[in-house]
Amino acid sequence: MISGIFTIAAMTAFAGISWWAYSRRNTARFEEASRLPLVEDEVSASSSSSDDVPPPCCCRSAP
Repeated sequence: MISGIFTIAAMTAFAGISWWAYSRRNTARFEEASRLPLVEDEVSASSSSSDDVPPPCCCRSAP
C-alpha cells in the first residue's frame, strides 16, 4: 500500500517537474542559461593579457 502511494507521488512529481521544465514560459531563461559557460570562457580569454602566466587551473602544488 505504502509503496503504491510512493510510486504515484514520485510519478506525479516527475510529471510536474517535466511540465515545468518544458513550459514555454521557461524556454528563454533556459536558453540564456545554456549559453553562460560560453560567455564566461570568452570573457576570461579576452581578459588575460600576459601569455607567460599559466591559468589558475595549472598552478597546483606538488604533494
